[in-house]
Amino acid sequence: MTALSTVANPRPIPWLTFILLTACFFIALHDPLRSASIQADYLPSGDTLEKHASEGNVKRQIGFLGAGLFGVVVLALGKRNNLQMNGALASLVLFFLIWMLLSVTWADDRALSARRLVVIATLCSGALAIACTLTPREIMLFLLFSSFVYLLSGVVSEIALSTFTPAAERYRFAGTLHPNNQGVNCSLIVLAAMTAAQFEKRGKAMYVGCAGFAFLFLMLTKSRTSLLAFLVTFAVYAFLVYGKSRRFLYVSVLGITALLFVLLVESDLVAPTLERGLLMGRTDQDISGTMSLTGRLPLWQNLLEYAEAKPFLGYGYGSFFTLEHIREISDRQGWPIAECHSVFLEVLLGLGLVGMLSYTVVQFIGMGRAFQYFRATQDPHFAFLGGLLLLGVVGGLSESTLLVPTMQTFVQFVTLAYFGFVAAPEMVQERARVRDRRRFSAPALYALAPVRRDLR
Repeated sequence: MTALSTVANPRPIPWLTFILLTACFFIALHDPLRSASIQADYLPSGDTLEKHASEGNVKRQIGFLGAGLFGVVVLALGKRNNLQMNGALASLVLFFLIWMLLSVTWADDRALSARRLVVIATLCSGALAIACTLTPREIMLFLLFSSFVYLLSGVVSEIALSTFTPAAERYRFAGTLHPNNQGVNCSLIVLAAMTAAQFEKRGKAMYVGCAGFAFLFLMLTKSRTSLLAFLVTFAVYAFLVYGKSRRFLYVSVLGITALLFVLLVESDLVAPTLERGLLMGRTDQDISGTMSLTGRLPLWQNLLEYAEAKPFLGYGYGSFFTLEHIREISDRQGWPIAECHSVFLEVLLGLGLVGMLSYTVVQFIGMGRAFQYFRATQDPHFAFLGGLLLLGVVGGLSESTLLVPTMQTFVQFVTLAYFGFVAAPEMVQERARVRDRRRFSAPALYALAPVRRDLR
C-alpha cells in the first residue's frame, strides 16, 4: 500500500503511532488544570512569560523531544517511502530550514534561539516520519483521533474542576488549552470528521456526531480567529469537493442571494446583529476592541518599528522576545506579550524579509500542490491536506504558530513534508492520465487500487 493510497483496500490503522504521538503532544502542550489556573482575561501572567523566555518550559521540551525521538527511530528503522526532492517546494522548504538554522549566528540571544531551534528540529523529525509512513487517509484519522482525545480531555477536566460554566457571562471553553488554541483543535476535528463522514465506509453517523460535538465547543471557545479560519477553510474545501454537484451550486446561489437580500432590505437590523456576531457573546470587550483585533493592531504597529531596525536578517529565530523586549512591549501595550500574534510578523522579526517571503511562498506552493493533486485524482484527502495549510495561513494572520508551536504547526509540517519529499508529482500525473481515460468521478476511486499499488 502506498503513501498515495486512499479508501480502497485500507491497511490496518497504526494505533500505536497515533497513541504515542498523541501522548507526546499532550505532555508538551496541554495542562489539565488550565481552566482553573487561567486568568479572567485568558492572558498568561507577565512572570510566566518571562520565566518561559529565560528558562524554557520543561514539560514542553519533554513532549517535543519525545516526538522527535519517535521520528528518528521511525526514519532509521521503520518501513517508509523513499524520500525525494519534489520540485520547488522541497528546495524552498530546505532553504527556509537552513536559513532558520543560520539565524542563530546573528541572533540577539543565541542560547534562546538555539533552544527554540531544537524544538523545531524535533517537530520536523516527527513530521517527516509521519509523512513518509502514513497515507493521507491515515494522517486524517490520526488528526481526528488526537484532536478528539484533547477535546474530551478538556471537557472532563473542566467538569472535574467545576469550571465548565457555559452560562457564565465571560466563560470561554478552554479545557487543557488556551481558548484560541482549543478553537483550532475543534476546527481540526470538524474538518477531519466531515471528510471521514463522506468517504469512510463505516461509522458515518459517528463521524457526523464528532463534527457536531466539536463545532459546538468551537463556538463555546468564542475564538473569532479560529471560527473565521475554519469557515474560510471549509468553504474552500466544500467548493473543491462538491463544486461539481448541481445541488451544491443551487444551495450556494440561494444562500448568497438570501444574504444579499437581507443586507439590502433589512440593513437597519443587520448592524446590531452583525455586532453581536462579531463579539460572539464576549463581554470582555466592545466592538472597538474587536475591530482592533483585540489589541493586535496597536501591537503590530509597535512590532513593525522593531522590524525596521533589522529588515533583512531579523533578530534570529526565536530571539526577539528577550526579557528586555517582553518588558518593553508589555509596558507599552498594557498587557503581557511574548509573541507577535501573527506568524508572518513573527517570521519577519526572527528571519527578516528573506525568511518571511520564503515562508509565505512555501505555504502557498504547498496549498497549490495539494489542490493540484486533488484535481488530478479527485481524492478528497488531498483537499483535506490543502485545507490544513489554508487553516494555518488564515489563522496565522492573527496568531503565532511557529514561535509557540502547536498541533496545528505539526500538521502543517507533516503536509509540507508529504508534498515536498514523499508524493512525487509524476505519480499523480499518471493517475490523472488514468482519470482522463476513464473519466471517473469520486466514487470511481475504488477502481484504482492496482494503480495505487504501483505508486510506492
